[in-house]
Formats: sequence, C-alpha cells, structure tokens
Amino acid sequence: SNKSGGGTTNNSSSKSDSQSKKSDKKDDSNIFLDNLGSIFLSVIGLIVAALVRSSYGSSNRNKIRDSIEENSPLDPIEVDDLRVANSEFTVPVFQQIMTELERDFPTKQITYNQFVFRVRQTMIRLKGEPFTIELGHLIDRVVQEALHSMNKSQHDKLPLPFLLTALSLALHSDANDRIKILHQVSLHSSQSDEISSTDIMNMINYLQTTCQLVPDTQVVEAEAKFPAQQYKRATPEQIMDTLEIDGPITLQTFADILRSKPVCAWGECYLKKKPTLE
Repeated sequence: SNKSGGGTTNNSSSKSDSQSKKSDKKDDSNIFLDNLGSIFLSVIGLIVAALVRSSYGSSNRNKIRDSIEENSPLDPIEVDDLRVANSEFTVPVFQQIMTELERDFPTKQITYNQFVFRVRQTMIRLKGEPFTIELGHLIDRVVQEALHSMNKSQHDKLPLPFLLTALSLALHSDANDRIKILHQVSLHSSQSDEISSTDIMNMINYLQTTCQLVPDTQVVEAEAKFPAQQYKRATPEQIMDTLEIDGPITLQTFADILRSKPVCAWGECYLKKKPTLE
C-alpha cells in the first residue's frame, strides 16, 4: 500500500507541474495580448515621429536651397539674357581673348579693371568699336560679389582663370562648347601638362562663385542630425569629396565631372542622355 500511495503522490506532483507550466505559458501570452494596444500605439508613435523628423529635415534642406537662390548675384533668367544678348561673342572670340591675356599676364593674376580693359581692347580690334559685352553689368555684379566675399577691391588681383570663367557666362554657345572652353582654361592654368584634382576643385569653386551651379546639388548634410537633419551649402572641397576620379583627366572626363550630379553645371546633370565630346 505504501508503494501505491507513493505513486499517487508522484502522479499528483507531475500533474501539478504540468498545470503550472501551462499556467506560465498562458500568463506569458497574456502579457503580450494585454499590452498589444500599447505596442501598437508605440509603433504608430515612432512612425509619426519619423515622418515629422523627415518633414523638418526636408524643410531645413529647402531653407538652404532657397537661401542659395536668394543670395545669388544672378538668377537663371539673367544668365540666359546675357547669352542671348551676346550672339557675336563666340568661341573663337573667347579663345582670342584668352590667348592674349595668358600671353600678357603669365603669372595668371590680374585686376578686374585690367581684365575689362584688355577684353574690350581685343573685341574692338576684332570687330570694331561697337563690339562689346552686352549686359556686362551682370558680370560686374558677379565679380563685385566675389571681391566682397574675399574682402578685396577692384584694385586687387584675382586669378585669371576665375575671371575667364566669369566671362564665359556671356559666351553664346551650347554646353559642349562651354565645357571645351573651361577645359582649356583649366589646362592652361595647370601647374603641369595635365589637369589635376586641384585644378578641378578650382574650377568647381569658380563655377560656384559665378552662379553656374544649380542650387539643389549644392545642398549637403551638416553634422547636426537631431532633432532633425540640418543642411548647409557645400564647399568646393566637399563637392570634390563626392567625386570618383580615376586616371588622367581627359576632356571627356572633365565633361563627365561637370555634368555629374554633385557638380551639375548649368543643370546638365538633369539630362537623361549625356552627350559625348570628341
């Protein structure tokens, strides 16, 4: 009878343990079910917070883009007007001006007053007194703003490649010809027989300063990310950091860089099909 009693006790204990485990499982599932509403609200809250943060981030980005547009010495319509008004200011004329300036100023440093005088002289010699840069005050405005930002005056010397880049605003040509001209400007100002990464960065700087880059691609993320992502205007160095340049910089490589999304000179990055240069 003792053996029988012991067996009954063991069976009872086993049943009790089994019931206890079932109860624990039931309690576990109840914890999730009981908090399902709270979990759902938390997830919704996180999604809403993410959307709000994204919205603030987009707003911050738009503010920087708008600021670049508002502070630009020229707007796109004025650039178009400048090119249309100078229908006779063609690539051969520009090349002649560049050749003479590079010959007479081998240090590649010149004041703006000297630059304007020499450009005018060459144009008069080529086609007579009436031949001049129409709407030239727009280029004056760009250069004056650059001088102001560098705390310089018209009597201070500037890099000749910068002034030639500013002058290219008036060039009556398509994007391909402008790229070829700027490639020559960079090549002639290079310290070697090839265009270097430094020359590319200088050209990006000149294009940015002369309002030839679109505002959208100049906006980059700032270090501050909370409570929302902050943005700032990219420096030429920061734009350079996003470029992948392999091998020698040929004319085609130069064109690809200017048409790339980080640079996007004259909005060329928005073209679905990028033309090739010979």
